[in-house]
Amino acid sequence: MLVYYQNMIGRSFFVASALILMTTFQVAGNPLPKPKNRESSLLMIVVVRDSEVPGNRGVRIVIEGEQRYLKRIGGEDWDLLTLRIQPGEYTVHPVDNSAFKLSGSENLLQVPPDTVLLAPFKLRITVDDSAGGSGTQKLILEPNNEEDRQRAGRVLASYVRFPDWAVKDLKGFGLIRPALISVETLYDFNILSEPTGAEAYIDGLLMGQTPLNISLTPGKKQLQFKMSGREDVIRYINPGESDFITGELPLLVEGADEDRNAFTLVVSPFLSMRGADPQLSSLFSESIMFVLEEDSRLSVGSADIPWINRGALMLPDFSILEDDGTDLVASGLFLRDENGLTIQANLYDVRNETIKAGVRWSGTVGLDIFDAVDEISASFEKEVDRVLPEAGKTLITRQETIFTGSSDDERLLAGRRVIQARQTWRHLLSIDIGVPVIDEEITLDNGSELSTFSGRFGGSSFTAGMEWEWLGNGDYLGTMAGFRIINAEKYSEPATEDRFTDYMLYGAARLNLRASRSDLYFGLGSGLSFSPKESYTVSTPSVISDEIGPFLSLSARMDLGFRGYMNQRAAARPVFWSLKMYLSLYEYRFDLAGDGNNGRVPVNFGICIGMGMGL
Repeated sequence: MLVYYQNMIGRSFFVASALILMTTFQVAGNPLPKPKNRESSLLMIVVVRDSEVPGNRGVRIVIEGEQRYLKRIGGEDWDLLTLRIQPGEYTVHPVDNSAFKLSGSENLLQVPPDTVLLAPFKLRITVDDSAGGSGTQKLILEPNNEEDRQRAGRVLASYVRFPDWAVKDLKGFGLIRPALISVETLYDFNILSEPTGAEAYIDGLLMGQTPLNISLTPGKKQLQFKMSGREDVIRYINPGESDFITGELPLLVEGADEDRNAFTLVVSPFLSMRGADPQLSSLFSESIMFVLEEDSRLSVGSADIPWINRGALMLPDFSILEDDGTDLVASGLFLRDENGLTIQANLYDVRNETIKAGVRWSGTVGLDIFDAVDEISASFEKEVDRVLPEAGKTLITRQETIFTGSSDDERLLAGRRVIQARQTWRHLLSIDIGVPVIDEEITLDNGSELSTFSGRFGGSSFTAGMEWEWLGNGDYLGTMAGFRIINAEKYSEPATEDRFTDYMLYGAARLNLRASRSDLYFGLGSGLSFSPKESYTVSTPSVISDEIGPFLSLSARMDLGFRGYMNQRAAARPVFWSLKMYLSLYEYRFDLAGDGNNGRVPVNFGICIGMGMGL
C-alpha cells in the first residue's frame, strides 16, 4: 500500500494549474486582441527579415500618434504585427538607436475607426551595405505586394478571435476577402517573368513584382507585365482551367520605354447573316476603324476574326486574340434584304467574352448607303466614348480594396468555421485530477452486520483519470473511453479510518455543444471497476477488524464537463483545460472472493480539473 500524504490534493492541483499556465503561454503565440469597443480598430503591419541579418532579437519600433505603442519586431523571417489601436494618424519609426536606420518617407498611417487596416507598406530588416554603412542593420519601408496582402489575410482569418473583427471593415488585404474557409475554390498562381522584377497587374490592379505567388478565384483574368525599357506584355489566364496555374509566363519582349496606357482594339469585318457580302462587310469595318483611330485611348488594328456560335449568340472567336493581349474587338452583324438593311455594331470585351457596348440601325437604303454608314459610325463612336474611362487603361498602382463588415449571420458563420477548423482534430486526449465522494454499502458474510463506508471531501482522498474521445464526423455526437483511479478514505461508525482503491474502465456517448473557444458536453455510459482486498474496522460495541474483497463492480454513469480552448489559431492543435463532474447513477459490487460480501454504491461522485490536447 502506497503512503499518501494529507496535502496530496493541494500539491496535485498546484501542479495541474502550473501545467495549464505553462501551456497557455506556449500556445498563445502572437495573440489577436479582442475589440475594446465599436470604434476600436486593428492595425496590422507585415514585417520581413533578410536572411543575412545576424541574430533573431529583432528591432524595437514606435507607433506614435493618438497613442504611443512600443513593439519589438523581426524575430521571424516573415511576421505580422497586430495591434489594437485608437483611430487617428500615426507614424512608424524605430526607437532611437544608432544601429538602425529607417529608409523611405511613406511611414504615415491614417487608421479609420471601426476598421481592420493592413498597412500599405511592410517593414524590412536588412543590412546596410552602402558606403559608410559598416554592415549595420536598418529598416526599409517597402510597398506590400499581393502575396503579402493575401498571406496577411490568411493569418488574420486563422485567429480564433477573427469573427469578433470580421464585423468591421477590412482594408488593404488584396483581391481575396480574409476568410478561414473560403466560400469558393481558390487556385494558387505563380507569376514569373524574364527578367524578374516586372510589375504584374491582374485586371488592372497592381499585384506586386515578379516572381509572385498569389491565390486567384476562378474565371478569366487579364495579366499584364510592365517594366521600364520593355514593351508591355498582356496575357489572359483562367485559373483552374488554363495551363497557367503554375506555369512560367512568356519572356518580356525587348522594346521601347513608352509607357502605354491604351486599350488594344482590333476591328474585324462584319458578318453577313444572309450569304457572303464582302463589300458591305469591309465597308462597315473600315468606317468604324476610321472614326476610332483618332481616339488616344485606343491602339487600333485590324484582323479577320472568325465567328463562332455560342448558345443563341454569334461571337468573334476570342481565343485567337488572347495570346497577343487584345483588349477589345469592334465588329458586328448585318442583314440586307432588297432595299432593307439592319446593322448591329458591337464593342466586344475579350477578357469577359461579352458585348461591352453596341448600336443598332435599321432602315431602307439605296444609293444613300454611305450616309447610313456614316450615321452608324458616329453613333458607335459616341457609345465607345461612353463606356471607356477618360484616362484610358489606367492601372491602379496601390491596392485599396475595402471589404465591408460582415452581418451578424456572417459573423456567426465565421465562428462556425473556427469550430470546423478545430474539428479536423478528431481525437482528444486529456488527463485530470480531482476529489471523490463515495458511499459504499456492504452486507457482511455473517448476514447480521450492515456496514456503510464513505469517502468524503477533505483529507487525502483523490481521483485521477485519463480519457480519450473520438468526435466522429458529426457536429454534436462523440464517443469516449477512460481509465480512472479512485483512492479514498473510508469512514465507519464511529469514525475509524481505513482506505480503499478502485481501478475503473468506462465508456460513454457524449453530446457536445460547441462554441468558438469552448465546448460543453454531457455523457451517458457504463463502467467496470476492480477493487483489491479492503480492510475495515467497526465498533459494535466491540472493535471488529477484518478484510473483504476483492470486488468487481458494474455501474451506469454520467458526466458533465466544460472545455476551454487556449489556442490563438483556429487550425492549430487544440489545447484545452477542462472542468468536469462524474456521477455513477447505479453501481453494484460483486465479491470475487466468494464470501458473499456483496454490496452497492449509492453514490460515486467526483469533481476534476484537467487539461488535454487534440490528436
